[in-house]
Amino acid sequence: MFLAETLTDDARLEFVQRSIGFDHRWVVPRVGRGGGLVLYWKASINLKVEDLDRYYIDAVIDKNTENEWRLTGFYGEPDTTRRHEAWAKLRALNSRPEKPWLCYGDFNEIIRQEEKLGGARRPYNQMQQFREVIDECGFMDLGFEGSKFTWSKHFENGVSIWERLDRCLVNNSWFMKFGGSRVYHLSCNSLDHVPILLSLSGLHPPTRKKNFRFEQMWLSNSSCEEVVVSAWGSGYEVGCEGDIQRKVEKCGKELGQWEKTVFGNVRLELNRLKKDLAREENVAMVSGNNFKGDKNTKYFHSYASKRYRKNSMEGIKDEGGVWRTRQEDIGEVMVNYSKSLFTSTDGRVSTGILDCVLTVIDEEMNESLCREFEASEVATALQQMAVLKAPGPDGMPPLFYQHFWSTVNHDVTSAILSWLKSGTIPTPLNRTFITLIPTINSLEYAHQFRLINLCNVLYKIYSKILANRLKKLLPSIITEHQSAFTKGRLISDNILVAFETLHSLQNYKGGNYGYMALKLDMNKAYDRVKWYYLEGIMRKMGFRERWINLVMGCVKIVSYSVLVNGEPCGMIFPTREIR
Repeated sequence: MFLAETLTDDARLEFVQRSIGFDHRWVVPRVGRGGGLVLYWKASINLKVEDLDRYYIDAVIDKNTENEWRLTGFYGEPDTTRRHEAWAKLRALNSRPEKPWLCYGDFNEIIRQEEKLGGARRPYNQMQQFREVIDECGFMDLGFEGSKFTWSKHFENGVSIWERLDRCLVNNSWFMKFGGSRVYHLSCNSLDHVPILLSLSGLHPPTRKKNFRFEQMWLSNSSCEEVVVSAWGSGYEVGCEGDIQRKVEKCGKELGQWEKTVFGNVRLELNRLKKDLAREENVAMVSGNNFKGDKNTKYFHSYASKRYRKNSMEGIKDEGGVWRTRQEDIGEVMVNYSKSLFTSTDGRVSTGILDCVLTVIDEEMNESLCREFEASEVATALQQMAVLKAPGPDGMPPLFYQHFWSTVNHDVTSAILSWLKSGTIPTPLNRTFITLIPTINSLEYAHQFRLINLCNVLYKIYSKILANRLKKLLPSIITEHQSAFTKGRLISDNILVAFETLHSLQNYKGGNYGYMALKLDMNKAYDRVKWYYLEGIMRKMGFRERWINLVMGCVKIVSYSVLVNGEPCGMIFPTREIR
C-alpha cells in the first residue's frame, strides 16, 4: 500500500502499520509540514526497495526470478513552477533496465480537460508536459471503474473543483503479464483524495465456439473462389423457401473447413506467433539484445489485449442490484432487459391519437411505391452497402456478395424479387444478433449499453430496396419541422432553432401571455415504437395495403439473440421497436 503526502511523523506511520496489519514499511520523511511518502507491504510479498526520493519509492517484486516486476509509488510536484523536476525524476527512472513496470500514485496533473470539473481551465502546456513524459516512458493508463475524479476541493462560496490526479500507469510488458487487472476508485468522505484499489490479474480469454465470419484476407488466395463456386452450385436450386439460405450456410461451412486445411487457421497461427514472441522477449531481457524482434510488436499485441479487456463483460447488476459474473447469468440479465424493452402490453392505438395525421400519399405516389420490382434495384441496394459492414448471424458481410456477384447474382436476385412479390420474408432470414456497445467507462447496469442490431445481408438488401423507393418521397411527406433523416436537412439545424427560441424568451418583456420552452428527451425512442401504431399511421397517411404489408413484414418477422462476450444468448420475439 502506497501513501503520498502523509504530513505526519514516523510514530504515526508505525501506528497505521499496526492498525492495518502490514509487516513492513519504507518511509520518505516529510519536509517541514508537507510531503512524505510511505510504502507498506506484507511479509508474504517478496519486495525490495531499490531507490527513493521526495517524489517516489521505487521497488522490485520477486527480484531475479521469471516473475520479476517493478513497482513505483509516485508523487507529483504540487508546485506547478517546479513540476518539471518531478517529470525529470520519472524520466531518470525510465532510463534503468527495462522490466514490467507499474507506476502509480498522485501525479498532481491531468492529461486532458475532461479530467477536470470546475475552476479555471488547465493550461495546455502543463498537460502536454505530463503527456510527453508518459509517452517517453512507454506508459499506458489502466483506466478505472468508479467515480470519474479522484480529488476534490470545496470552497465556502459554493465553488467546487474535481480532478483526476491519481492513476495507475504501466508499460507494455507489465500489461502483458497482468492484462486482466482492474483499477477501482473507492469512496472516502474524510480525505480530499479517494483511495485507489488495484486488483492484479492476468488476461485469460474464455474458450468458446467462434461464430463463423467471412474474412477479407481469404480473397488473397485464389482457391477461395473455387470453394465458393463449388459450394454455391451444389445441391440446391432456388425456388423453394429456404434454398438460398442453405446455399449461404453451405458456403460458410465449406469456407470454415477450407480455412483450417488450406488457408491456415489464422487464430492458431497467431497463438503460435505469440508464443514465439514471448520466448524472444525472454531472451532479449536476459541478453539485452532485442534486434531479433520488432519493438512495435509488443505495443500492438498489448493494444489488442487492452481492446479485448475493454470489450469483455465480466459482470453486471440485475434488476435487484445483485452483481452477476457467470456467463449464463450475464446473458440472462441482458436477455431479460431486451425483452422488457422490445415487448409491448397494449395492442391498440388510443382513440383520436391519429386524428391530427394528414393524408399525404396520393395515388401517383402509391403507384411509384408499389410498381413491379426490378433486378437492377437488387444490385443497386447491394452496391450501396459498405463492404465490411458487420455481418449478421450467417457471418457473410456485403463484401462476400459483392465480390462473388457473378456466382450468386441469379439466385440472390430471384429470391429477393420473389419475396418482394409475395410480401413475405423467410423467418430464419430475419434472425438478428444484438451486440452491446458500452456508453460509459464503468458499466454496472444493462441500460448503460447501446444495442446495435446485426442483420443478415439478404434481409438488408430486401429492406434497402424499400427504403430506396420511399426516400424519394420523403421531402413531400415529412414536415419541414423535422430536420433529420431526410436528404438536404441537418439535425444541427435544431441547435440554431433552439438558440433563437431561448434568445427570444430571454428578451421577452412581458404582456398578457407567457411563453415556455419544453424539451422532450425520448429514451431509446426507436426501441419503443409500437408496431400497431406504425401500421396505423401509415394507413392514415394513405399508403396502400400492399406497401404497408411489405414494410411490416420487415418489422414483425424478427427474432433476436444477444451477443455476450461473443456468444449468442437467448431468443427474443419482440412486439415493438423498429430497426
